[in-house]
Amino acid sequence: MGQRHEYSCAGCDAQAVVSGGSDVGMASRTVTIGCRACAQLTDVVVSTIEDGDAFFHDLDMPGDDLPACPTCRASATVKWHRGDPCPRCRGAVVDTGCVIELWD
Repeated sequence: MGQRHEYSCAGCDAQAVVSGGSDVGMASRTVTIGCRACAQLTDVVVSTIEDGDAFFHDLDMPGDDLPACPTCRASATVKWHRGDPCPRCRGAVVDTGCVIELWD
């Protein structure tokens, strides 16, 4: 069961509800990415458990490549962790609290 937090940028008022880095649920692992094109933060699945196996199978992403942005489909994505600057304005992003959202 993963957790998500609400983040807000003090500089441009951008908001997102994401894990804020790597997270793991019962059947998938996610990572938070920031898009350099549209400046959105989002969680993307990077591996899953298949057929009840007790280990994760990485999705088809060669090397350290990240998936394209699900919002604008741009491939200019970077890993984002709580404490990193806003992908839109480079301002400070504040964790405003855990959102009661159980995923997976």
